[in-house]
Amino acid sequence: MGGDVPAALDMDNLQSEKSFDGLNAYSQTKLAMMALMFEFAQREKDVTINVCYPGQASTAMTQGVTPEMFPRAMRWIFPIFKFMTRDDGGKSAAKASRSSVYLASSPDVEGVTGKYFDTNCKEAEWSPVVRDAATREKLWKIVESLI
Repeated sequence: MGGDVPAALDMDNLQSEKSFDGLNAYSQTKLAMMALMFEFAQREKDVTINVCYPGQASTAMTQGVTPEMFPRAMRWIFPIFKFMTRDDGGKSAAKASRSSVYLASSPDVEGVTGKYFDTNCKEAEWSPVVRDAATREKLWKIVESLI
């Protein structure tokens, strides 16, 4: 599976009310969104719901990342992160959009739902956290209580 997806969801800190670490919060959010979309696809069969991993891209968001957003023990990696996400004139962002455009427009995935796609528009394995029905159910109930 592409990307740095956490091995577990911190269900007791979903809104960073107990502690906040920028990159961890971002990763937790992405994992929660994936789990919710997978669950939604299981519940709602009249809507097509898929998730894709776009890969790393130089965007306004990545350009705004600061060393303080990294956990203290990982700040040494910041120069590598900045190098990997350096401004490339939009080339990486265009490449990252391929899987989203593919899912939105390709007849190859018409009628396909509840799947996860990688940066090459290929079906990939969901994270074990996403496949865990108990985790998804608990997360779904939390979201329902919030809305």
